[in-house]
Amino acid sequence: MNPLTYLLISLELTSIVLTAIFFIAWLSFGRRQYALFWSIAFFFAAVQWLLNLSSQKIPFPFEVYWMLVSASSAVTLSFSVAGFRMRAKLPNRIHWYLIAAAIGLAAIAWFLIVDPHVGLRTAIGPFFATLMMGACIHAIAYPRHLQPADWGMIISAGIFGLCEAAAAIAIFSGGSAGTQESLDIYRAINFLSLPAAYTAMGLFTVLILASDMSKEMKALAMSDSLTGVLNLRGFEKAASRALSAARRDNSPLSVIVCDVDHFKSINDRYGHAQGDVALIQFARHLQGNVRGQDIVARIGGEEFVLLLPGTPIEAATAIAERFRASISALKISSETSQFEIQASFGVATTTGAEDEIDHLIKRADEALYRSKRDGRNKVSVAS
Repeated sequence: MNPLTYLLISLELTSIVLTAIFFIAWLSFGRRQYALFWSIAFFFAAVQWLLNLSSQKIPFPFEVYWMLVSASSAVTLSFSVAGFRMRAKLPNRIHWYLIAAAIGLAAIAWFLIVDPHVGLRTAIGPFFATLMMGACIHAIAYPRHLQPADWGMIISAGIFGLCEAAAAIAIFSGGSAGTQESLDIYRAINFLSLPAAYTAMGLFTVLILASDMSKEMKALAMSDSLTGVLNLRGFEKAASRALSAARRDNSPLSVIVCDVDHFKSINDRYGHAQGDVALIQFARHLQGNVRGQDIVARIGGEEFVLLLPGTPIEAATAIAERFRASISALKISSETSQFEIQASFGVATTTGAEDEIDHLIKRADEALYRSKRDGRNKVSVAS
């Protein structure tokens, strides 16, 4: 076999492996639709390399071969970019990309069959790839905290886009009949850049998916599985950062500890499933009525904590009182029952640089139990 055949076989096997990786990731990790789109993209890339391989063995009519290769390349690029847009939570424009690809294919067919023009029919594909690489870079760089894999993909897509633009210009310069010199430059650019750029983009896309899953796993490890707010581990990490900021800025940091009154009787009367509903709606009420910088966490069975940066004790007490009143009016509703709940609160704030989070929580907890002893459905402030 000649070196080109080995190269095409390598690209074909790479595409099949990437197709399988993203399809398995889609099946196994939350049905992320962008992973499915990337799987489809690499599937059509595998079709493209297979067509290139087959052309050496099967005497395709040139027009059929060229249109099939161009179509598979256009679909690969469209689904790839659409996947990155979905990952960035941008509007999915796969239909617009496919329409643009169809227009490009129609133009290729025209300059291939109706009005033959070697430069145009060959340059349209690389030019479309250049535009798609620009759209890909925009989707990856859309305002977000970029990870190393994102930067790798941006650089790879940028280099690939520039090479495709250079290839399009080179072949177009050969005119309608084409020249051997323009064709040689076109082939040199593609053979030098395409395999490396394609493999790099495939690997960086896998790394991006792995980074996303790792980030999600870390977030899940910090979150309470029932209510979705932070768990104790997540709270300790967030609270440590908030305390450091309060010390640096010499600003107050207040804590509200609260729990649902008579929660055991709710479980006994309505069942544990309804108790879970009460906790979920209680947490949702807390989370929905705090500021963006405030922290809500579940630190025990029915016990929750609110961390309020920049909030003095008087303001924190007023916030706790508002929550006490609004929770008393809250209706816990499910398919089988409706009932009311009440909650008790303890409030504490930093007293100086010597305060630690566990000391702050302990003082708020002591105030909470004072509310319990005084008849529940109350707000108490730590001394």
